[in-house]
Amino acid sequence: MNKIARWLNLFWAFKSSVGIKQLNMSRLVNPGKWTGTNCEMDPAQLLLGPDFLKDQYTLLGTSLADSPHYSLVKTIAEGGRIEDTDYFHRFRSATLDWRLWQSSRSNSSKFVNSFEKSKSEILEDKYPPIIVYKVSDKKYVFDGKHRAAMCLLYGHSVKCIEVDSSVAYRGVFHFLFEMTIEGDKYLKHQHFLYEANKQ
Repeated sequence: MNKIARWLNLFWAFKSSVGIKQLNMSRLVNPGKWTGTNCEMDPAQLLLGPDFLKDQYTLLGTSLADSPHYSLVKTIAEGGRIEDTDYFHRFRSATLDWRLWQSSRSNSSKFVNSFEKSKSEILEDKYPPIIVYKVSDKKYVFDGKHRAAMCLLYGHSVKCIEVDSSVAYRGVFHFLFEMTIEGDKYLKHQHFLYEANKQ
């Protein structure tokens, strides 16, 4: 389904039992080359941004240190069972972010291979910068949560490009935030948007 959307260059969003899901999102919101201010920071200060999941599932505002992404890389580094992590459960149940349900064919080797590649890049300081933005003096990760989690795991500061906060709530995201205006199911996202619009 997502492949068809990419092929046709279509964006589609719909409401599910856990939140708002999208097809072809990444291609539409990632310009390939970011412009902003280069900086370095402590990854422990980073928060996860909007994922358009309902309040009982959302990770919006979760610190990187408490995130499923950090627990995943820590588990892999310690040789633990990936299938027991919160990340893996969320990955399979579509409560990790705005992506659809993941194929049952996805397995732990995929995560381990990605971990090893990222580990080399982090330790050699050859990784692409994390994309972040600021809302109410808090910095959120827009792109690069796994890389940031790896930096935190190995005690490194994280290289960032800080972009304008409007990337998180304008364009396609404005449409998605409009979809969160539904009673009290997305109060965390509505509060985030309120704070962002005050800037």
